Amino acid sequence: MKSYKKIPKLIGNMEMREWILKNRVIIVLVFLVIVSTIMSPHFLTITNLFNILRQYSLYILMAIGMLFVLLTGGIDLSQGSIVGICGLTLAITQTSWGWGEQNGLGLLMSILLCVAVGMTFGAFNGLLIAYGNMLPFIVTLATSTVGRGICYLLSNSRPVRLMKTNNSSKLLMHIASKGDPVLGFPYGATVAIVFVLIFAWILKYTKYGRMTIATGSNSSAVRFAGIDVKKYTFYPYVLSGVFAALAGIILTGRTANATVDAGTGYEFDVIAGCIIGGASLNGGRGSVLYSAIGMLTLALITNILNLLSLGAAPQQIIKGIIILVAVFMSDSLKKKNATE
Repeated sequence: MKSYKKIPKLIGNMEMREWILKNRVIIVLVFLVIVSTIMSPHFLTITNLFNILRQYSLYILMAIGMLFVLLTGGIDLSQGSIVGICGLTLAITQTSWGWGEQNGLGLLMSILLCVAVGMTFGAFNGLLIAYGNMLPFIVTLATSTVGRGICYLLSNSRPVRLMKTNNSSKLLMHIASKGDPVLGFPYGATVAIVFVLIFAWILKYTKYGRMTIATGSNSSAVRFAGIDVKKYTFYPYVLSGVFAALAGIILTGRTANATVDAGTGYEFDVIAGCIIGGASLNGGRGSVLYSAIGMLTLALITNILNLLSLGAAPQQIIKGIIILVAVFMSDSLKKKNATE
């Protein structure tokens, strides 16, 4: 009889454990908020919080595309280079093209061209990986190198500055660096939140989302069911390229210039954010919302490291350790769930 009485307690403990594991990134985020608040009384000010959102909104956009790639069991190391290329494309079209210096090519046309460039790079990656059966790591590393070389060719190794006399450039700089007139909430963060909600819904409630997850979980079973695995492997890379392009647009607007090294290493921070958010490098597991929260968690870690006055080198070392720990925990949880 006593053993029966223990059953509700055991069930309750299991439910609590599952809840903690599922929401661990939120728990870590709350913990980091508390630590940051203790370390600096200015952390919880509206100005500081909005600055964090403004700086990391482009990483959140990149994380959406990266997550879909990770879900298929792939990886995209070319995102950072695409950010750089699209940033330079935007700056050049705003300063050198069009019908006069005052308007350049026009903001809408410049944005569409940047998105087309990002989509082209993503499609190239996707074709080689999905239909050429090449390794994602090798393909995207190669396109990353090619992309960075194109950055040097486009800019002649010099930064390209947006002109404040250009109406389109002024509008872009305002949107990328300012917030709404009522609350001051960053426009870039608003864009990121909208895309997070849209693609969280797509991943959870549409056939495309379910098939993307299934492709990473068990591609053989999906192929045996008559589903085109190559198609669901191809499109995430296109998506990743598009979101990297959007990030490049926001970065260029926020800094008012484009440089050859813009976006360098961003892909590693994005991968780290997705893994912290619960995504698996083996594919088949991940959440758009939790990946966004993972990026915010990484933002707070960076904020704490800055409060400790640590230089760039120690910060890179610590971030690398965090990635290793996150991957180790992700693999451990997967093995544990497989044995239960």
